[in-house]
Amino acid sequence: MLGSFVSDGAHTPLASPLVQASHNTALVLLSLLIAFGSNCAALYMAHSNRRTSLASHRHVLLLCASMLLGLGIWAMHFMGMQAMRLPMPVRYDTLGTLLSIIPGMVAAWLALHALQVTHPSNQRIITSGLLVGLGIAAMHYSGIAAMQLQAQLHFLLPQFLLSLLLGPVFAIAAFATHRWLYQRGLENLQWAWRLLPPLLLTVAMASMHYVAMHAMRFDLGHHPMASQLQPIGLENHQTLSLAIAATTVMVFVILGLAHAVLRYRDLWQALAVHDARLNAMVDTAVDGVITINERGLVQDFNPAAARIFGYAKDEVIGRNISMLMPSPLAEQHDAHLLKHVGHPKKAITVTDREVLGKRKDGRHVPLHLAIGKASTPSGILFVGYLQDISARKRTDAQLRIAASVFQHVREGVAIVDANHNISDVNPAFLRLMEKSREECVGQALEALYEEADLPSDMGKLWQTVATQQYWQSEIMVTRSNGTLWMQRLSISPVFNEHQRPQHFIAVISDVSERPGPEAAHSSADLHDSATGLPTHKLFIERASRDKASFDS
Repeated sequence: MLGSFVSDGAHTPLASPLVQASHNTALVLLSLLIAFGSNCAALYMAHSNRRTSLASHRHVLLLCASMLLGLGIWAMHFMGMQAMRLPMPVRYDTLGTLLSIIPGMVAAWLALHALQVTHPSNQRIITSGLLVGLGIAAMHYSGIAAMQLQAQLHFLLPQFLLSLLLGPVFAIAAFATHRWLYQRGLENLQWAWRLLPPLLLTVAMASMHYVAMHAMRFDLGHHPMASQLQPIGLENHQTLSLAIAATTVMVFVILGLAHAVLRYRDLWQALAVHDARLNAMVDTAVDGVITINERGLVQDFNPAAARIFGYAKDEVIGRNISMLMPSPLAEQHDAHLLKHVGHPKKAITVTDREVLGKRKDGRHVPLHLAIGKASTPSGILFVGYLQDISARKRTDAQLRIAASVFQHVREGVAIVDANHNISDVNPAFLRLMEKSREECVGQALEALYEEADLPSDMGKLWQTVATQQYWQSEIMVTRSNGTLWMQRLSISPVFNEHQRPQHFIAVISDVSERPGPEAAHSSADLHDSATGLPTHKLFIERASRDKASFDS
């Protein structure tokens, strides 16, 4: 004998026969069903609690999950106790029975709290399983201690130790399986796989409870009517069993409703935050955003769209989008929408294009339009993103004109980069300089004037261009046939946003055939060698020429 509570069975006196209780199958199955339902609800609450944004909601939901799991342990135990057929009346101490629910709930809270992380470690899994297993055992044996019966109770040692081992083992397996499933995405698995963790947790509860019940032995040797005792049937426990089941279901419903209300509130707050963020993004967007339904009626119209079309939001909401389109696009638009009615998965053939819009004052505005499509419970929605490209169109037109002028102007034009190398030239420049494009592009501008009378210090020339924003001089250039010709070269800078020269524009023109006495002098005689400015001699000659022209 190892004690008055735990016995090895082999040393029990023959004068004290030990009686083993039998069980009612229906109540056993009901106890298992209650345990499985509580485990499903508790694990679902614990997992969904991770997505809750408010800390107060997380604490309440964790408490609800812990209460469900602890209540499931308690209800399964007492339903299993009611399933026993004993040859004697059994009463339960009310206070002891109520207090026996505490170990299971505390163990459940500690275990689920340890698992409130995205990827629980193996240590957390093992700790949680041990806590739940010990909570099941503590609840079971504290519930046994609340029994009041006219017999001495013994537990056989092998089954007693086995019951203490089975609970933690299956609980660890349940939590490990739960982690494995959620890490791989439950949405990709069949629903049967999702029932595996609560099923293993139910096995942890049932194996601990019923193995311990199998280890129970009742010593009737001291009972005065031991020989006349008969097994008490299910009818004596039916009322209490139904009360336990009804109470458990009622608590399940209450906790489930509390969970649903908190989850709904949390989702509503998350949706409100999402809508506020989305509205802020749409309202502050530079591009116009217009949302219409499948009938073409405007559902949303952001401030940028109001600036583009000149309409206030209230003037457009609820009206057909065709009011913002010129003819014939306005008449054709509803027919395009009808192609998508009843076909939410039908793709939009052209999602990105340039169109014309019609402003409130009747003027047409060029737009870049991108279209999106979304299926909602209330129907199909179309979202249009519009950008006013009027400025870009004007810039494109100006660039085309500038490119045409660059190609067709009679003066030679060279574009020089910040390093004073030629990056582009027009045909007139090549003609006047008698060079090919390959001989000019990439070369320093002064390299084309190696034999000309450019200023010797080109650094000062570029400094003059940068500070005075202009430089001009007349240069004598030798043609390929050996003749001389007078060229006027002017250089102007192009500044960047920091007011620093980014490019230079060099313009050359042929002045060798101009009439007057200037043609008889070289550029060195008519311009200052340092600054390139006209000399006194050039000023006198031009004044004389202008006076002669006026007199004639």
